[in-house]
Amino acid sequence: LVAAGAGVAPFPGFLAERAGQPHAGPVWLLFGNRFRAGDFFYRTAFEQWRRDGVLARLDTAFSRDPDDGGHVQDRLLENGEELLRWLVERRGILYTCGRASTVGTAVEQALRTIIARYGNRYGLQPDETLARWRTDGTLRIDAFG
Repeated sequence: LVAAGAGVAPFPGFLAERAGQPHAGPVWLLFGNRFRAGDFFYRTAFEQWRRDGVLARLDTAFSRDPDDGGHVQDRLLENGEELLRWLVERRGILYTCGRASTVGTAVEQALRTIIARYGNRYGLQPDETLARWRTDGTLRIDAFG
């Protein structure tokens, strides 16, 4: 799950549903916003789901915090090899939600870079893979104005 700002809104419901399915596969949330203090929406719930094992991973990016300064696409790139393993080997699905101006094109560009860097071991080419993922539902982006 990749979300920036208000784009995180659908994911607490998704995770609550997953919490009731003990045999569901792992979930990884990458959440970004401006400041950790005040902009980490659903923090308590996400951290509890992490402790409970509903979330296998919780990574954050707070673009205006001096000790962080990152965006969700930066976290994707930093964890690109692992992300590609989740998508290819585990047959994961990447749900992305947020403003078109913050996550829309940025996530796809990060994925293109990740596939170019690490996709050879799976025989993947960036544009072909992204097109296939959009068609088969591996990549699901809900970007709004």
